[in-house]
Amino acid sequence: MAASILTQTSQILCAHGGTVQHVPTQARVRVAGAFAAVQGDTHVVAGCPLSSQSPSFCATLFWTMPSTRVRISGKPVLTQASAPLGRDAAQVPLGPASILVAQPRVSAQ
Repeated sequence: MAASILTQTSQILCAHGGTVQHVPTQARVRVAGAFAAVQGDTHVVAGCPLSSQSPSFCATLFWTMPSTRVRISGKPVLTQASAPLGRDAAQVPLGPASILVAQPRVSAQ
């Protein structure tokens, strides 16, 4: 089933409520004025509340289940159906992230 393509303006939170900033690796395709997110882009987490409680806190996101049909420069796009997972600096998984808002205009499978 088709799902909305994620972009720089998509609102994503780590499992603990930290905000996620998308750092695009491609500068060719924009959706609703923002660069589309592709597998391999960096998604940096800021303000993960675990940072004050332990040495391990969400630093980045790792994505699974990207689009199977739509690619940009050979990389699959990320959609609202993709599964983001928060990781600490040592790449240890810390829980699933939540996609709150994605642009509604363009979808992909």
